[in-house]
Amino acid sequence: MCLKIVNHTMVCDMRPVMPHPSIPNSHIVDPFTVPEDKCCIVTNPKIDDELPCPTHGCCQITVRSFPCDCGNTVGYHRYSAARPPSAYTVETAKIPSRGVWRKLQSLDDIPSAGANAHPAPSEELQIARRGFNHVVVQLGRMATQLEVASRKKDLKEQNLKNGAPYEKQVRIARDELEKVAIAAQDVQKMYYTWMHMKNKFEQAEYGKVSAVEMSA
Repeated sequence: MCLKIVNHTMVCDMRPVMPHPSIPNSHIVDPFTVPEDKCCIVTNPKIDDELPCPTHGCCQITVRSFPCDCGNTVGYHRYSAARPPSAYTVETAKIPSRGVWRKLQSLDDIPSAGANAHPAPSEELQIARRGFNHVVVQLGRMATQLEVASRKKDLKEQNLKNGAPYEKQVRIARDELEKVAIAAQDVQKMYYTWMHMKNKFEQAEYGKVSAVEMSA
């Protein structure tokens, strides 16, 4: 699997967010999602850059790739302010509107297991492990959502068998289950993608035997 590290330097805050992995009701920058295809409020940004962002008018990007000719590329996005932020929001958890640079923690700032190991893991291996751990959490959440949606569908269908006029509710429940199932398939694909990438970088960096012994 190919890894592409994209560094965004922005005037306005267009960073996507995701739930904090360990702090409830808090959010951090989501490095696994491509920023929204929306232009920010800046109309005439003054940024000298050799590679302007093709999506955002005030964004500049640099890209580093670790190709392997597999045809499947996974992106990891990092963000920084083009100039010192003049204002921060008070509460990160509320996810305020874009434009003002939010005081958000990055996944890179959160220590992971084995971070102090010697020799230190390479940047690409650390990212692969973060991606793998992230999608493992997503799989657990999707399993819960699938169970809830399936039970809801079964309940509606049982009520229908008992003569209750729940045809519309049954259709809605079936549609919801189908949507969750499709989303779960996408997460499962990403699980295998990150798993193969993590294994590839571990084997390349430490050798096949030591990679099995090391914790992710």
